[in-house]
Amino acid sequence: MILLDTCALIFDALTPERLSGAAREALDRGEAEGTLACADISLWEIARLVSKGRVDPGTDSASFCRLALDARGVRVLPITPEIAFESTRLDLPQGDPADRLIAATAVANGADPVTIDERLHNRALGSLVPVSFASGSGRGVAPGILRRRPARVAGRYWRDCAAAH
Repeated sequence: MILLDTCALIFDALTPERLSGAAREALDRGEAEGTLACADISLWEIARLVSKGRVDPGTDSASFCRLALDARGVRVLPITPEIAFESTRLDLPQGDPADRLIAATAVANGADPVTIDERLHNRALGSLVPVSFASGSGRGVAPGILRRRPARVAGRYWRDCAAAH
């Protein structure tokens, strides 16, 4: 199973050229095998980012999430008692509950996370597929794959993702 973190889900949907080659290969393989997933908290994070104007997918957050999930057959994994428990036990540097739940979801499901979060590298998550940026700052208009017109992603959000939100 390949677990996309929130940024990987957004990048794949809006600006796939910003994903590393390894991340694109993992997503293509996961799509072909039907093993792509994301934690349910990622949908909430996307809704918050859209409502704050930090991501503009050109549609409402519910439609964007549905399109992003359906485009590659990404399954949404719900929080379980085991995931909640694991999220409190992981040796992770971040205190952000969403990041902890995403990491715990990966651990509980034996998934390989696709993440931009450098703080997760070399931690107790096992296999990790880092997402890296192509050249450039991430600002400006990027072609969206979910809609025929360009989708703008606010520069501030790109910086936040680069800092591993």
